[in-house]
Amino acid sequence: MRKSLLFAVSAVALLAYPIGTYAQDAEAEVRNNISRAADIYHCYEYEPVELSPAPEGYTLFYLSHYGRHGSRFLEGESRYAEPLATLQKAADDGELTDEGIRCLEIVRDMADNARSRWGELSQRGVEEHRAIAERMWQRMPEIFATEGTEIRSRSTLVPRCIISMAANNERLKELNPSLHTTRDASGRWRDIFDDNRQAHACVNDKAESIATLYRMKNLDPTRLMRLLFNRPGRLAHDRQIELMQELYTLWADEQDVDWNGESLATIFNEEELIACWKCSNMRYYMPFGPSEFFASRRKDSHRAICEMIECTDRAIADGSVSADLRFIHDSGITSMMSLMGICEMDYTTTEYDSLHEHWNIYRVTPMAVNLQMMFYRNDDNDVIVRLLHCEHEVTLPIRPYEGCFYRWDDVKRHLTQRMNE
Repeated sequence: MRKSLLFAVSAVALLAYPIGTYAQDAEAEVRNNISRAADIYHCYEYEPVELSPAPEGYTLFYLSHYGRHGSRFLEGESRYAEPLATLQKAADDGELTDEGIRCLEIVRDMADNARSRWGELSQRGVEEHRAIAERMWQRMPEIFATEGTEIRSRSTLVPRCIISMAANNERLKELNPSLHTTRDASGRWRDIFDDNRQAHACVNDKAESIATLYRMKNLDPTRLMRLLFNRPGRLAHDRQIELMQELYTLWADEQDVDWNGESLATIFNEEELIACWKCSNMRYYMPFGPSEFFASRRKDSHRAICEMIECTDRAIADGSVSADLRFIHDSGITSMMSLMGICEMDYTTTEYDSLHEHWNIYRVTPMAVNLQMMFYRNDDNDVIVRLLHCEHEVTLPIRPYEGCFYRWDDVKRHLTQRMNE
């Protein structure tokens, strides 16, 4: 008989901004908190919420978890070097305004801060995963506050995923030293959970072309270029838009690295950030969301869903593992949730001007996004499941058993049908 080890520990809440529901006005949410315009770089938000009680007679026994790595530095030196080179060349030519010189100094400081840390998990990313782990322990004492529970964790070989896994497991072990944890980082897990090579090969050129045309149509760099350059025409219009997008991305990542220097927010106005957010949202939607190109990503998601079904059925049958924790990347978890049909995450459209009203990445896949599938059973071994996205209850497009709980057999049937479409 297992002995409960649950004891009082204060919750760690990194952020308490209201993430809202999927029916709320996304643009209003962004204007209310402009940090959400950071899109894929938006750091994790947590708002305490009371979950529905499990149906009578059902007890939690297993968790299937998927988590994106936490907040990080931008990937690749070029993210910093390209805007820096453009601004530095203008400075050398004496063609930067005073504001342009100030912008150059900010970008130079950012590049120095990120040197040789490109793509790495930041300390904020570590704290995001530690806080999520603590709330899992509080929310699921049947699993995480019980003596001798077997926890299995896996990650891709990318260091930011490995360290996210370590941060989660470390916090769980601090809270319950008796947990039995196994950790594995392997290229195999990227093949299963986030193998987007086919999508990159088949989709990205076409998707990027459409996204570029959309960006050219919807971004107006005129005010920003006049702010920065004495002679804005030194840059071709296409390059002006690219520079605007590059500076926007640097601004977006400020929150992920707890940037303490002067903010690039000072060179943008709100309308420009809103326009950049909509363009960025659309650009990400094309290859990784449920766009017209989703057929290629659907195949990539099959392996992850099949693995999830296999692990769950094994946990139901033998109970040897109480939690499977997976630490992966944004593209894999985004596509998987789209295929599952969670809320409006499978919304397909070519009306890109209104896309953000239905599908937006700061809600779907912020830094440290997590999908927690909590499994319950009764004395008759009838199994039901509840889904949490970013620790909030979400729905599937099938008939529930009760409230937000679904029979596992119905969910398996639904997933199989979705994979075969």
